[in-house]
Amino acid sequence: MQEDEFDLRPYIEVLFRRWKLIVGLTLAAVAAAAGASLTTPPSYEATSTVAIASFGAKPVPDAKSYLELAMRQDVLVKLATTIEPSAGSALNLRDLTSKLKATAGADPSLVNLKVTDGNPEQVADMANRWAELFVDASNTTFNPARHNYEQLQGQLTQARQQLVDAQKGLVDVELSTRLDVLQVEVASQRNTLAGLYANKVTLRAAQENATSIMSRLRQLTPSTPANPSDDASITMIQASVLGAPIQVQLSTGSESDNRVLAASSQSAPVQLQLPEGRDRTVAAQIAAVEGILAMVRDRTQEADKRIEALQPTILELQMRVSQADAQREPLLTRRDGLKQTAKDLELKASQAKAAVEAKSSQVYAVAEAQMPLAPLGRGTTRNVGVAAMLGLMMGVAAAFGMEYLQSRLQPLKDMRQPAIQS
Repeated sequence: MQEDEFDLRPYIEVLFRRWKLIVGLTLAAVAAAAGASLTTPPSYEATSTVAIASFGAKPVPDAKSYLELAMRQDVLVKLATTIEPSAGSALNLRDLTSKLKATAGADPSLVNLKVTDGNPEQVADMANRWAELFVDASNTTFNPARHNYEQLQGQLTQARQQLVDAQKGLVDVELSTRLDVLQVEVASQRNTLAGLYANKVTLRAAQENATSIMSRLRQLTPSTPANPSDDASITMIQASVLGAPIQVQLSTGSESDNRVLAASSQSAPVQLQLPEGRDRTVAAQIAAVEGILAMVRDRTQEADKRIEALQPTILELQMRVSQADAQREPLLTRRDGLKQTAKDLELKASQAKAAVEAKSSQVYAVAEAQMPLAPLGRGTTRNVGVAAMLGLMMGVAAAFGMEYLQSRLQPLKDMRQPAIQS
């Protein structure tokens, strides 16, 4: 078997026949590229370098996060506001982004911020301003101590507001339930009730003493002269029934046998005049004791009535106080808890603030951009070389395209020529 041979001569003949087209397109592309390169205004480049002090330590992110932060919109917006517009036109964010490039340095902890612009003075200033904004944004975004402090400050503000609301709610409940007034009323009624029970105890003691004296006096003859000591005892019992601690002093006058029993209390002095001893008999003493016993019974009944009336009133007041306490207790517990929470957060926030102030910056500029002395190369040679290759390729493609079209149109011409001759 014989292998088919591929003949290149037809293709080479096409290239020779169309060499003018190929050369023309190539020269046109070269001329266009050279003209575009020569007419392009010069560009200048400045680079500022930023170092990450704690790179690789948790929770500091990787280099990619820093590069993304450098090109973040809020950073570029701040940079755009610091740049003075040139030629009377403001610099928009898209144009600014096309001038900036953030790249990682040879060391992953270094970030290079490159700026390209036609103004050599502005390009260095832009690079340095960009570095300052990037340092501030990095230390704010990736500083754990600062982030912790800001988080604690937010929690502290919220806790303080909640504490104010809890205190206001507690005051509202106390005002609506009149808790303080109820507590005063309960205390007052309890004191009154305790006084009544104490008065009943005093009356019971007076009754027992009066009954004892009565038993002893009934054993005597009614016409027997009264014993002055019994008169003193009867008077003291009577004074105790009247309801105040007394001090008794028995004095005897020089001109008569009248005995005066002086009783005094805290409210006002009480003076009791006893009849002359020779006129007073046991019968009179018995009558006095019977009067005391009647007074004790009346006062005991009155005390019982007042106690009976006070008890339901006190119970009602206690119930109202309990209801008010039931509403107040959770608010009081919440307020006390919020007070402790706010106190703890204040301590933690102060410690976090001290840590932020004592901690050095995580990111800082290590090399400022300098004003470039020479513009960047226009790349004329490179552009011309690329254009020459593209022009040559376009010329070759055009040559074969024209040959193909001519081969397709030639049969039509041959068919028309005999018709014309005939």
